[in-house]
Amino acid sequence: MRITLLHSVLFLIPILGFAQNSFPPPLHDACIRAQRIEVGQTLYQESNQQATLGIPGETPAMLETTCIQSPENDLWYRFTTQPDVEWYEVVISMGPCNTPAGLQALLIKTNSCFRDDFKYRGCANKINTDTIKIFLHEPMAGIQHLIWVDGYDGTQCLFDISVQARQPLEASDFRYLRNDYLPSESIDAQSPQPNITFENNSARIRWEGNPMEPTALYLVERMPDLPESQAELSYGRVVGMVEPDAGVGGGLVQYEFEDLDPSFIKGKPVRYRVVKIDADGSRHPSDLVTVVPQPIESFFVESPKKGSLAGVMTVKYVNLKKGQNFQMSVLDQEGNVVKKSTLKKEPARDGTITLQMSGFRHGSYTFVMCNGSDCFRRPFVFTE
Repeated sequence: MRITLLHSVLFLIPILGFAQNSFPPPLHDACIRAQRIEVGQTLYQESNQQATLGIPGETPAMLETTCIQSPENDLWYRFTTQPDVEWYEVVISMGPCNTPAGLQALLIKTNSCFRDDFKYRGCANKINTDTIKIFLHEPMAGIQHLIWVDGYDGTQCLFDISVQARQPLEASDFRYLRNDYLPSESIDAQSPQPNITFENNSARIRWEGNPMEPTALYLVERMPDLPESQAELSYGRVVGMVEPDAGVGGGLVQYEFEDLDPSFIKGKPVRYRVVKIDADGSRHPSDLVTVVPQPIESFFVESPKKGSLAGVMTVKYVNLKKGQNFQMSVLDQEGNVVKKSTLKKEPARDGTITLQMSGFRHGSYTFVMCNGSDCFRRPFVFTE
């Protein structure tokens, strides 16, 4: 009997192993329970007050989003793209909310409720109105999309939600964008030609623009490091919007945007592009520019600010490594050193430096703070 039992166990092991490996992955609960909304339909007075759908730590967007996902107070909707429709607009109009933060919405492309099929397509959150929008360009019919409506940290709201077919975007629509997921586009003669550097723990993108062109807005986009984005280079996260200069004449205008994202990883390349939006909604994307961040990790220096007393500028800094020595200087517009001082064996702390600028002429200066190997260079303008 013992021998027979042993043989039974030996034969059962591979059978159990095969059966276990054949189980499909679990379905996403919120996707299964998502409410259907038709294109052209508006659902009125929706509420996420009792909604609890969502799993902590589970997000199709990972970290590459301006929206901050939380598992509380989530509602999910789904719609399917239609024949002869190329553009869609998801509009959420908020009513009363229990916090000023409001709602956010994420768009997910998927034809099943398996988590691995989810393709993140962007998000929108409250900017300066109680209306949030997500735009979608999808010429193929029969593609299912999920709308994840999320309340910030327990925010509960009444809201209306609609999915509408629409014409291509106008210039004003781009001010709602938080993610840009349009089809592949060509660089043309009006496309910006940006360059990029990494300075003061931030990425600085600079370009020139012609004030005589009908420019309505510049978008600065950061390309996310997601698998689906590798084949869709036009998919980017909007990290900045720059208003065009209303100058007169044919001279080029210098533009600059600083990405202060604290999540830069040393040695990991980051890609950006600048998209010029004309008044009629036409787009002129730049080529991608890449920078390899080398963030300074042992200290940080803020930009100088005007102090409470006349002729005084103050600089806040954070020293994260005990015992560092710092050399500080102020340079004038020609690069000459007009002030300098030192800090010896500085403790790990937050500190403030006072710059006495009385007696110096008004104008542009640069504050430089170094620890012997790394430097922060902060430009400032001094006026009494």
